[in-house]
Amino acid sequence: MAITKLNRKNGSKYQVKLRGFDGKWVTKTFDRKKDAVDFEIQLKINIKNGVLTSGLSRKVTLNSFFELWLEETSQASKGWKKSQKQMYRDYISPIIGNSTVVEIKPFMIDQIIKYMKNDLKRSSQTQRHVYNLIHKMMKDAILKFQLISTNPVQFIDKPKVIKKETKYLSIEEIKKLLKYSDDKFHGLAIWIQSLCGLRQGELQALKWENVDLPNSRIFICENYCRKESRFVNYTKSRKNRYVPIPKELLHKLKIAKLRSQSQFVCTNQDPKSHMTYSSYNRYLKKYCNELGINVISTHGLRHTTSEIYLNSGGSRDDLRILFNHSSQQVTDIYTHDKGDRLQAVANKIELFGS
Repeated sequence: MAITKLNRKNGSKYQVKLRGFDGKWVTKTFDRKKDAVDFEIQLKINIKNGVLTSGLSRKVTLNSFFELWLEETSQASKGWKKSQKQMYRDYISPIIGNSTVVEIKPFMIDQIIKYMKNDLKRSSQTQRHVYNLIHKMMKDAILKFQLISTNPVQFIDKPKVIKKETKYLSIEEIKKLLKYSDDKFHGLAIWIQSLCGLRQGELQALKWENVDLPNSRIFICENYCRKESRFVNYTKSRKNRYVPIPKELLHKLKIAKLRSQSQFVCTNQDPKSHMTYSSYNRYLKKYCNELGINVISTHGLRHTTSEIYLNSGGSRDDLRILFNHSSQQVTDIYTHDKGDRLQAVANKIELFGS
């Protein structure tokens, strides 16, 4: 790093020159030496703090920057990186990927969001994810890579997420589904998830060694990460837990264990391989359609569990423990009565008799 005095016809100039992290020279010229010295000091501070500096700000395309940016986020999980790559490839790159980082303007970001909303009909949640990805990239382009000085995303309104209530089954509907699927493919999975409230990945990873039949409980300690296509020895909340097995399910599990040829409780067509999400979800929807009941996703079964437990006398605290939620606010999302049960209780209150 050095300050060079340039003698030009219109007066002397002072140039700061630094070789960036990528081998390219970073140069900036000032009219006053004081400004050049201040800039040099700031660069030295940035280098000391580990900030990457580059001279490619007017040449590097957003596509090239994304690859570099993703590589620098080495602490992120493979699943997270995979999802960022997919979002970037599908929504961002086709529209502004070939533009240089310094060319990115707010209206260009707005084009992406409108394209997702109007042309691709993507959900508000997906729009928000893409917005956050671009915002994070541009923020790092300023603070970490010093390619730009202003984040163009800050001038665009963040997409508002429209929350949709997850579909679930009523007590009568889940009774129909359990009876109908009893001896069918993935029927055991439907019974387990409905009565025990396991997450999809927890159900896929469930092994017989963690099913404690004598004590009527299941030990939840593993999870299947669909984004990474691998099993991990922790749950989504990173907290292992036991869940009780209702007696109707306990009987079915005892029979299923005697017949099982796999270490996994729920399997695919190959009885020795674990159950896949696509197969399970497809058959669940198929059975709902055949019964003419509300067509739900596998996550909808988890919501149905709350209906079963609350209808059987369980409390919100019971649900929080069963679902292993971090707070009661999260559990409240899984309660759908909107005061109906409270009204039923109020109707029964009679302190003095009639």
